[in-house]
Amino acid sequence: MPHIAAQQYLRPHEERSLAITPAEPLRLRTVGSTQHLTIAPGPPASRPTIVKVIYADGRWVAPHSLIRGERLELPRGATLSLRNHTGSGVLAVVEDAAWSRDATTAAEVTALQEFRDLFSSEVLAPGQQHAIRHIAVLFSDLKGSTQLYEGIGDAAAYSRVNRHFDFIRQAVVRLDGSIVKTMGDGVMCAFRQVDDALEAALAVQEQVADWCRAEQIDPPLVLKLGVHAGPVIAMTANDRLDYFGRTVNVAARLGDQSRGRDIVMLREVLDQASARPDVVVEHFTRRLRGLDSEQELVRLTLRPSEDPATVTGRHGRLTEPARGYSGAR
Repeated sequence: MPHIAAQQYLRPHEERSLAITPAEPLRLRTVGSTQHLTIAPGPPASRPTIVKVIYADGRWVAPHSLIRGERLELPRGATLSLRNHTGSGVLAVVEDAAWSRDATTAAEVTALQEFRDLFSSEVLAPGQQHAIRHIAVLFSDLKGSTQLYEGIGDAAAYSRVNRHFDFIRQAVVRLDGSIVKTMGDGVMCAFRQVDDALEAALAVQEQVADWCRAEQIDPPLVLKLGVHAGPVIAMTANDRLDYFGRTVNVAARLGDQSRGRDIVMLREVLDQASARPDVVVEHFTRRLRGLDSEQELVRLTLRPSEDPATVTGRHGRLTEPARGYSGAR
């Protein structure tokens, strides 16, 4: 952890001294708190000086005489003293203020398929739950799977379903996503960014027919896809790292609204995504199961290359039918 200049565990009301001479601004923070104090190099101290910084009420407080703007100017040669003024232990960290440029987070790493493949045993301890601010979730479901099993039998149908899992996995991994779990003939995938989830979903719908022909699957499989993004709760379920919460539930409900060969999203999430020139956007409203009010949804389909009747819409390169679409409002 090269960005760490110093790290100290402070028991309740404990005080510890650090001998640091910052050449560049450093950041003093407490693990588990969003507040931090910037420490900048100051002029040389005229005599031995101890600068006491106190942690109380979730923040670090420094002597007002040394505060310039929002920074503590630490005199060169002074000793920094950290005091925990609370009734519980805290872990204080002094780190390079620019360290995040070269760092990643656990949330980002666990959304990578390579991590799940190589470190599948690295999961949260039983009962541990962690909030993740942003994950994009893709739900895929196989349309007409009951008829598939009835029509060709369990063994042949299961073979097709299992092979289609590998097809989805390849599309997901190419966009730095991961397969979280399979549920019957459905798949839940996770991505760090909504752009990646949307690109993977479009790739799946674009390529599934050709893949089915190559695999001699006739008629071709029809997939229903839903994409959503937002905060989730990470925890271990069935010996695997899994995600739960409203974002996951909404993504599954969006998949239910798919007709097949399309992708359904909330309008507000589409507004966060980058645009593509070959996508038709259909607007409609629905009351999703478990939600109190109607939601503004969009249905995305790939525009046939021979169809010229499109115009550039408010999403930049994302296109809508030239005649517009009123939707089921």
